[in-house]
Order: sequence, then structure tokens, then C-alpha cells
Amino acid sequence: MSQRFNSHSVATRLGAQVRASRLRRGLTLTSLGDAVGVHYSQISRLERGQVATLSPNVQKICKYLSIREPSAAGARAQQDLAARVEALRRSIPEAGRVLEALINALEEVEWLVEGASLMER
Repeated sequence: MSQRFNSHSVATRLGAQVRASRLRRGLTLTSLGDAVGVHYSQISRLERGQVATLSPNVQKICKYLSIREPSAAGARAQQDLAARVEALRRSIPEAGRVLEALINALEEVEWLVEGASLMER
């Protein structure tokens, strides 16, 4: 029996990872489907976050693309922050640039807070 994902965001995130990995490898939906024995339309649904369970077919796709399967309980949310950031950076092409901007903004806030506390002394 297939396990259900605990949220739509888990399915959406997995779909984005599958799509990014497939495209990085230069695979079409059809060629990936042929390689794993899954119809291309099911892969398309997976990539759009429209698959709600960790079915045997989803597991085959993840294994072929070397993607870590999310658990039904959303174990990804339990990972340490560094691993979660790295997973996002690898799975979404634009994530690196966005994460860098976010980190720069956080460092600037840290600098401003430190500066304010020094001025109070």
C-alpha cells in the first residue's frame, strides 16, 4: 500500500526535484518513462505536485534520478537546516541565487543589530 504525503507542499517539492533532475540529465518525460517503466503522463503529474502518494512508481522514478524519497510523515522538515538548504539549492535552479540574497540580507540585519548594540554601550 502506498503512503500518503502529509502535505501538498511535500508533493510539490518532490515534483520540482524530479523535474530539475530530469532536465539536468537531458531527459524528456517520455525517455524517463521508458527508462523506469512509468507512463510519461504520471511523471508529468508528479512534477506538477499532483501525486499524493509515495507509490511504487514514484519510488522507481526517485531511485532512477537519485532523489531521496520523502517519507509520508514529511521527514524532510526534521532534517537539519544545512541539509534542507542544500536540498533546495540542488532541486530548484533559481534557489541558489535566492538563498544567497536571503543570507546576505540576514547578515546585514545581524550587522545592523550588532551596530545598534555597540552604540547603546
